[in-house]
Amino acid sequence: AMTALLAAPVKRRTVAATQAFVLISGILLLVLYTTGLEIVIAEANFPSELVLSELLKLNAALLCLHLFIGGICFLASCISDTKYSIAFGAGIPALMYVLQMLANAGKKAEMAKYFTFFTLFDANGIIANESSAIIGAIALGIGGVGLYLTGIMIFDKKDLHI
Repeated sequence: AMTALLAAPVKRRTVAATQAFVLISGILLLVLYTTGLEIVIAEANFPSELVLSELLKLNAALLCLHLFIGGICFLASCISDTKYSIAFGAGIPALMYVLQMLANAGKKAEMAKYFTFFTLFDANGIIANESSAIIGAIALGIGGVGLYLTGIMIFDKKDLHI
């Protein structure tokens, strides 16, 4: 599939940007679908009790987190071949998740939270409108954009053995 894509009269940067756009739009559609489903279920089970603005803020921050994770996967696939891209693209977020679970387990392992990006997503802080939580979500969004752009630039310059 990659050979066919690169054989077309299209720049590599365009191919990579298209792939990034597909990944980003898929993530966006999943978060929008989930948000709509949450609203429908909340209104069906608890009419007029949902604070829509808080749900939308929380899901916007969640979108930033998912875009960051998607950016890690995209960058890993642009840097290396298939076996390593899967290992790094799935391994880094999985490792970060395990570190976050360790940090939440107790006081002895609390230091692990400084080694994971999941710490930047503070759901309670977002609901409470804390500036540090909002800055963390924005940092995840900006980091995600940076990861996608870096992946596109690397793929554009990469020497492929096809």
